[in-house]
Amino acid sequence: MPADAVGRIRADLARSHVMLAPPPEISDVRFLRSEEVDGRPADVIEIRDVGGTPLRLYVDVDSHDVVKQVFIGDAPDGTMSQVEEFYSDFREIGGYRWHHKRKVVRNGKPALESETSNLKVNSGLTKSDILR
Repeated sequence: MPADAVGRIRADLARSHVMLAPPPEISDVRFLRSEEVDGRPADVIEIRDVGGTPLRLYVDVDSHDVVKQVFIGDAPDGTMSQVEEFYSDFREIGGYRWHHKRKVVRNGKPALESETSNLKVNSGLTKSDILR
């Protein structure tokens, strides 16, 4: 696999897992400001280096859900773009709150919308589940 592809995958995994493996230095994290996301107040927190670029998390003041994140990432055409990911429709499953709706905006243009319809945590898969 080419080194640049490995770097992109590594950066994407770092962003995906930032809540599971936060940065080792507290100085790498800072509060920026408060802002509204979908009409609700959110605190904007920046983690200085996640996958080689800053990651901004927008945390809902009341629910403490991460309702948006912003970072510089790869566009499908191989160029770099500002990526905004919006999360909504949070539900508690297995003791955790999970978003069921996700909207991705690249350089200000809608890029992707998805909705999770059936989420189970550690439910255990059987061979028939996989081979359907």
